[in-house]
Amino acid sequence: MAVTAVGACSGEGSDPNAPVTINMALGGAANDYTPDDDNVIATTLGDAIGAQVVHQHSPEDLAASLAAGDAPDIFRVDRNQLQRFVEQGLVLDLSDYQDQLGDYVDFVGEETAGRGVIDGKLSAITRYQNNVNGVTYWIRQDWLDNLGLETPTTLEEFREVLRAFTEDDPDGNGQNDTYGLTGAAPDPLFRPLWGSFGTPGPGTIYLDESGELRSGYEDEGVADAIAYIADLQTSGYVDPDSYSLSSMEARDRGFQGGAGVMAQSWTAVKKQEAEELAVAANPDAEWVQLDLFPTADGSDGVIPVKADAVFFALPATLAGDDTKVEKIIELINYVSTEEGNRLVLYGVEGTHYELGADGRIEPLPAMAEEGGYFFVYQLVGRDELPYLEVKFPDQQRYFERAHDQPVVTDYQSFITSPDGFNQSEADRFSEEQLVSFLTGATAPSEYPAFVDSLKSQFGYDAFVEAAATQLDDLGVRS
Repeated sequence: MAVTAVGACSGEGSDPNAPVTINMALGGAANDYTPDDDNVIATTLGDAIGAQVVHQHSPEDLAASLAAGDAPDIFRVDRNQLQRFVEQGLVLDLSDYQDQLGDYVDFVGEETAGRGVIDGKLSAITRYQNNVNGVTYWIRQDWLDNLGLETPTTLEEFREVLRAFTEDDPDGNGQNDTYGLTGAAPDPLFRPLWGSFGTPGPGTIYLDESGELRSGYEDEGVADAIAYIADLQTSGYVDPDSYSLSSMEARDRGFQGGAGVMAQSWTAVKKQEAEELAVAANPDAEWVQLDLFPTADGSDGVIPVKADAVFFALPATLAGDDTKVEKIIELINYVSTEEGNRLVLYGVEGTHYELGADGRIEPLPAMAEEGGYFFVYQLVGRDELPYLEVKFPDQQRYFERAHDQPVVTDYQSFITSPDGFNQSEADRFSEEQLVSFLTGATAPSEYPAFVDSLKSQFGYDAFVEAAATQLDDLGVRS
């Protein structure tokens, strides 16, 4: 079916003089926005490359859309989708255009650009890699003050604060209606805790300090971390609804006074609209960030961040339509240049920003008023910290504190499943088992048996072996 669709919809014979329209679907949060087709970013991009650039939402069923020949001209895929679509002949081989992608390669780096190669063919462009942390624990400073407690700096102190927030009436209303900790469980609620036990947590694939690949499932500290978290749960210090709450629902529960600590990104707590919600819900609350807790031997804790494995591919139906493909290449390059990247990040110079004497971006009011949708055109991504410094200067101390946390990069999203390994079934099994461990339903002593089952029943060893080979091929371990 895929071969038939590609042949039937090939661009061969298309009129090279016809106006070119590029339909671009970057997916993710971009699916929540529908800017006018003639907005200033789209029109300025179009003027720069001589084509019309149209933002689209991702198809509900991308595989079906590709097979039918009606997919967007640029679309978002993850690594496993990309591998599968390449095997099915549904994406365009960009290898012949590699020499024309110089601006893109200069922007993202050769190693990142090479991560779009599948079976020796350039099959997608890879977004700029940031791999930065945004999540921290946020704690009610006013509750600490009410109870005469200091900011916790160790795991032991953290447990005591959670106990006090649960049992000692921190809001002074005389009711037993608060918990120590709330969030979307198990992640991101417990994400800041794993590293204090010397592991980025079960399910991660990462490189240790010596550059050796490791599976987080087999780290020595996992069982101890599970025991600590299960103790918090069974002691009643964790919101019992955490496993059914979305991250934003948990955030709102924290804002409304249901708990004194929550795991959230800085954007969910301190962006203007979030702060307005917090003040409306509880004007006396003072939310401050916590640093990671050290390990038992005093070394720094770490927090895992997922490698940004986002790719953008072109449909194979564009084979032969050299005019359109070359315009798409031109678009990719343009948004990789300083001029084009500034456009999709900050808008139009003189309207949305001005350049200071030192070349620094100085926002104008129109950036805040109109810039909410600009990111849907950020095809090659962005360098995160300079962007945030311009867009969110009032929140700089919050995102810098989050970014300053020591991180370990989890490369699992870059790994394609080897033959015989069913990723979804293995994930489902491990998620169910981990919830049972973390809630105290299964004793931590049973954890080694769980890992053995993951290997023997689901072939997880094969996945780890594939990860080592693939990360070598991608240059991650070189």
